[in-house]
Amino acid sequence: MTRRLLLIHPSFIKMRSLILNGEEPAIGSFSINMTPYIFHIGRTTIYYYKTQTYSVFGIGYDTFCDVLYPLEKSDDRPGGIPPDGKGWHLEFLGIPYDYIPTAVMIPN
Repeated sequence: MTRRLLLIHPSFIKMRSLILNGEEPAIGSFSINMTPYIFHIGRTTIYYYKTQTYSVFGIGYDTFCDVLYPLEKSDDRPGGIPPDGKGWHLEFLGIPYDYIPTAVMIPN
């Protein structure tokens, strides 16, 4: 499901087009906000590599932690709770975990 939702995400479609048209480097990364599609992925980084015949997009080099991240300190919430990564403050009785990296290979 995650890979399918990634492939139809408007930001992914736009970046893939820029990569295929040579407007972005053949090797790189970009950020994508998957929160509206899959909340637990949230904002993540997609790493990619383009060859003449195919492109590989790697996802999942991330963690799921801080379920209550809307309470974290940020530019929008200067008085929020300091982010703690996999710490215990914002887990809300959940167990943080690392994603198992996965890749999608798409013909150009």
